[in-house]
Amino acid sequence: MEKKKLIIFSTVIIVFSVISVALFYGYGLHNKEGEPRIADNIEAKVIVERTRIKDHIQKLTADDFQGRRAGTPGEAEAALFLAQELQNMGLKPIGTSNTFFQTFPVPKTGLKWEGQRLVFYLEDSYSPLLSDNILGLIESSSKPQEYIILSAHFDHLGIWEKQLFPGANDNGSGVSAVLEIARVLKQNTELPFSVIVAFFSAEEMGLIGSNFFADNPTIDIKKVRLAINLDSIGAGSRNDFIQWSDGPQAITDNLFFKWSLWQDMDLIRHSSAVNTSDHKSLGRLGIPSVTILSADWLKGNHTKEDKAKVLNYDKITFLAQNIADFLSSQEIEGLIQ
Repeated sequence: MEKKKLIIFSTVIIVFSVISVALFYGYGLHNKEGEPRIADNIEAKVIVERTRIKDHIQKLTADDFQGRRAGTPGEAEAALFLAQELQNMGLKPIGTSNTFFQTFPVPKTGLKWEGQRLVFYLEDSYSPLLSDNILGLIESSSKPQEYIILSAHFDHLGIWEKQLFPGANDNGSGVSAVLEIARVLKQNTELPFSVIVAFFSAEEMGLIGSNFFADNPTIDIKKVRLAINLDSIGAGSRNDFIQWSDGPQAITDNLFFKWSLWQDMDLIRHSSAVNTSDHKSLGRLGIPSVTILSADWLKGNHTKEDKAKVLNYDKITFLAQNIADFLSSQEIEGLIQ
């Protein structure tokens, strides 16, 4: 009798153990093949990708775009490329007539050497030529009608005396960085402010595109809280950059201080009284506006040697990632307010 009880008790223990193991592995299989575990639900943060930046610059400097001189077919092809990129990202078009394009006239110009650099000069203010700014919006759900402008000019010198001036650093580098920042901001998190992604044209002819936007805004320009412009950011071996600023100095000074604290960042300030960029067009409206450049931005500037192969892609990626992080952080609210 005792032996029989022992057999029954042993059998119960074995059955219970088998059921427990089955339940354990069944749960594991259910999680593997059915609903994901909690840890699997956490999506990886989208980051700026160096390869994408390089691909964009190689595209912009290719023969197809003919050096991107404002008012030429090559520059129009570059504008179409940028508009398609913003559309593919899912940005809202804020150009004219619900498109990404804002069309404006450009004057008749020529090119001449000024020291070691080739520059435009005005031949005739009247011209049948047209160019386009490319404008898209990443909306914030909390502050949809308060804006930060993130910009870069995409035009360059074009073809002169049968030589292509590719404009890799000036300003393929800034354009590619803005494209990557836009992709990251669109995919990652809620933004403290809406971000206007602006690619201005005819900057090389005298800030014509950005001035046209400032005078003919497609959004309420009074609700723009800050403008960040990237221009020629890919030259040099170190993460050393220059800040040009315009508009209310309290905010641009604070921005300089905060960005100077970034790890591995070497940021200095220079006057933009002589050499300038598109931040000036927005700064004159009372918008806190900065342009960030490489400290070596003049190296090869406005020469045919400004090629994609000489750029520091790690440097461009470094700056783009830091700006993307900044624009998606709550830190920017304290800065602007």
